Amino acid sequence: MTVIRFWIAVALVAPCASVAQDTESSEDDAAREFGGPTSVAGQLQEDADAQGRLGALNQHSDSLRNWRDTFESDTGLKLGWDLNTLAQFADSSLTGEDTAWGGIARIYGRWAVVNRDEPGTGFLSFKVEYRSALGGFVDPQSFYKELGYLGLTDIIYSDRKAILTDFNYQKRLGRNDRAAVVVGRFDPNAFQDVLAYSNPYTGFTNANIVSNFSVALPDYSWGVAAGTWLGETNQWYISGNINDANGNPGNVEFFEDGAEFYKSIEVGWSPKRARRYHSTAHVMFWHVDARETKGIPSGKGVAMSAAHTFSDDTWMVFGRYGQSDGRAPFFNQSVTLGFAHMFEPTTDRLAFALQWGEPSDNSLRNQLTTELLYRFQLSDSLQMTSSIQYIKDPANNPVEDSLVVWSIRIRYAL
Repeated sequence: MTVIRFWIAVALVAPCASVAQDTESSEDDAAREFGGPTSVAGQLQEDADAQGRLGALNQHSDSLRNWRDTFESDTGLKLGWDLNTLAQFADSSLTGEDTAWGGIARIYGRWAVVNRDEPGTGFLSFKVEYRSALGGFVDPQSFYKELGYLGLTDIIYSDRKAILTDFNYQKRLGRNDRAAVVVGRFDPNAFQDVLAYSNPYTGFTNANIVSNFSVALPDYSWGVAAGTWLGETNQWYISGNINDANGNPGNVEFFEDGAEFYKSIEVGWSPKRARRYHSTAHVMFWHVDARETKGIPSGKGVAMSAAHTFSDDTWMVFGRYGQSDGRAPFFNQSVTLGFAHMFEPTTDRLAFALQWGEPSDNSLRNQLTTELLYRFQLSDSLQMTSSIQYIKDPANNPVEDSLVVWSIRIRYAL
């Protein structure tokens, strides 16, 4: 009932939430978003931009895509859905369990409920998922336990079954839609310290590379995020969020473990709004309260990231650094470096990254992770990604000095 009352309140105040708008021409629609590639808006945009190598395969999905586009034009509701599967194979493990396999089905959408096709649009976003282990194997998100790895060889393929991940209201604000606020249930990591490569559904698999684990990363939770571009050039921005520090995909209750919060504030620069995750530099400060029920102490830290895209957007180099205090995050220091190459006219991708981490538990050894991947965009809807992870000195493995994990991932999206 608490959730229902919350959304009734949002529906009542949404039409009144607009501030004065400037109707002068603005950049493309994607430039007005603060959510990254894993947000509902970001995933819908990435799906729309996909270009496959085998055009003949598109005929099976073109009619559904056309229906979806017509439905959006008529109603303002943009829908997407996908089927995903990931299998991972390790060259050794602590338990003898050397294979992980999981699947995810998702339905997600974004409904323009206020000021549709005008400045100051208000959107309701949702994402419903079903995540499951497959074939009697351990799910990939839990595979790290079998390997003695500090981190996750995959971040999303769990065995949580049916879950509500996103359910939020986003409102564009200010002149030329230069600001936005998000209220509701969302993944804070879709709105903080984001770079263009960080979508585990279509890019790297390893969580230590996808995210910065020197941050005590929260998961899907209730909260508020906001951001705005600064000055006349729209090259500098400031953003921040506050979320339930105990949030997780399987729990939709409001602050079930009390008022324990994760907070962050970020300042960044990009040469152009539409390039904010492709060519950028930003710094983020964060703090998380102690979580008494779970026995997790408080923590704080700083994270810095940068990326540059060149050669007509076909090459990107990126880097991340994080430093933190306390035992809440996995690492007190973390460094990530890498590159990605996008092939044209398809959206095939080659990418490589390495991450070095100093564990927050000083009894553990430092750990190095690398991942090399190639993504085949077979059609506009179907992609297959193969990757190999090499892990040097897995921090929780007293037996092996190195591990190799192979992955194969298939995604079908409309």
